[in-house]
Amino acid sequence: MNVSTGGDPIALVMAGAAGVVFDKDGTLFDLDARWYPFFSGIIDDVAERMGDESLPVVLTKLLGVTEGGLVIDGLAAVGSVSEIGTRIIEELVSLGHDSDLARATVGEAAADARFGPVAPIGDIAGTLRALADRGFRLGIATSDGVVNTRDELVAHDLVDVFDPVRCADDGGPVKPDPAVLLQIAAEWNVAPADIVFVGDSRQDLATAQSAGTRFVARCDPTATPTWAAAAADAVVGDIAELVRNSPSPMSGPWAMNGGARLWWQRTPGPIGGTRLLLINGLGSPSVAYQQGFVDRFVEVGFDVVRFDNRDVGRSSRSVDEYDASDMAADAIAVLDSVGWDDAVVFGQSMGGMIAQQLAIEYPERVTHLVSLMSSTGNGRVGGSDPAIREALLAVAPDDRAGWLDHRVETERFWASPDLWDPAWVRAKGAEMFDHGVDPAGTQRQYAAVLRSPVRDDMLQTVQVPALVMHGAADTLIDPSAGRHTADCLANARYVEIDGLGHDLPPGMWARLVDEVAAFVTTPSP
Repeated sequence: MNVSTGGDPIALVMAGAAGVVFDKDGTLFDLDARWYPFFSGIIDDVAERMGDESLPVVLTKLLGVTEGGLVIDGLAAVGSVSEIGTRIIEELVSLGHDSDLARATVGEAAADARFGPVAPIGDIAGTLRALADRGFRLGIATSDGVVNTRDELVAHDLVDVFDPVRCADDGGPVKPDPAVLLQIAAEWNVAPADIVFVGDSRQDLATAQSAGTRFVARCDPTATPTWAAAAADAVVGDIAELVRNSPSPMSGPWAMNGGARLWWQRTPGPIGGTRLLLINGLGSPSVAYQQGFVDRFVEVGFDVVRFDNRDVGRSSRSVDEYDASDMAADAIAVLDSVGWDDAVVFGQSMGGMIAQQLAIEYPERVTHLVSLMSSTGNGRVGGSDPAIREALLAVAPDDRAGWLDHRVETERFWASPDLWDPAWVRAKGAEMFDHGVDPAGTQRQYAAVLRSPVRDDMLQTVQVPALVMHGAADTLIDPSAGRHTADCLANARYVEIDGLGHDLPPGMWARLVDEVAAFVTTPSP
């Protein structure tokens, strides 16, 4: 996973996540404090009742109980009470003991055994509520039973924090069955890849890997197990690190399109203002439309919504292939979430392709189409130099400084030549990085563009009023693509802007906003 978090592994795993599912014992509560007295008592009691002095050695090995506590991946640590009881009975029978006596003895020993204290690992209540305040959904997947789990959550005033809570005896799947996490993902209506599972054992890791979620190992950071160091996305000694090291709050608002979760923000205009939806280009989060640009729209009467496309910013990362049609449906989900029946739809570059698809598939939701520095997908127009395409597709570093250096180095290839300002490019890049970028997600978006059909014929059916703008100095998508787009549309106006490259420098904001405002307020022929 590559996201704008400065390379910190905990921030990396938390960025863009929709929710966190926790194992309980060993992750939230001290495993040994609670369970060591219980299983030690059972072992001693069974040995005494059965009159077999060899049983303590046999059963401690079977359950993974040592003088120092429970073996982290042992049966006592990861199994359910029912499973453990069955395994003890089977072991007694294999040693020649009567099965009925073994079953009765184990049942009586379990009934008489006493738990140790419930000891939280750190300030779990404060941490969990902080995560909830940041917009994360929280759940539990435990091998413990419903009664124990409920009692512990009640004792620590955490009942209202988790939804759902999955226990070993609630009739549903049990770890390591990945279905326990997949069902939670379905209930939350998010992709498994947008869930972080936090656990303390190899079983927890295996469950996360099989389900396709992210995984954080909770263990002693001074003695990190080899399996955790090798396979976990991050390792914490205390779940509070999830809050201290996570990116900016992941609060919504959110729109949902199937498994895609889209983060959006609104800059309200005057009452009754013209509704404007801005759609971003390749690899760009919503803040790539800078606030100053948005404010200019508001000043001339627009009510503006921006959102993060899937695979960038605070929106979810995709696990399945998608195309422009899917991304157009994402935009519809945003309109629905905002509560808008329709809007002026403005898209830049890849965003223009999505806006075109929106007008094709959902014309009733688009009052006006604005396609800026974009293309219909027809490869016969809009070509660029191979070196420029190579710069576009070069994978950026994950770290902040490296990503910003990469942005300045590559942006110059297609920037507006007379307005090139490396300091502005770096400052805008810092806004984008801090909001959330994802180099791997950019590659998935580009694959979606390539996967999408050419829109020439489909655009000819679009009757929505359209403004097609293109920079005369665009070296990334040649202006021939803009002219061709306008030719494909039945009701289009084409504007070619001298000096504009494939960027949005402040020196061009007034011209672009004025063109859109004039277009929207001019009656269609």
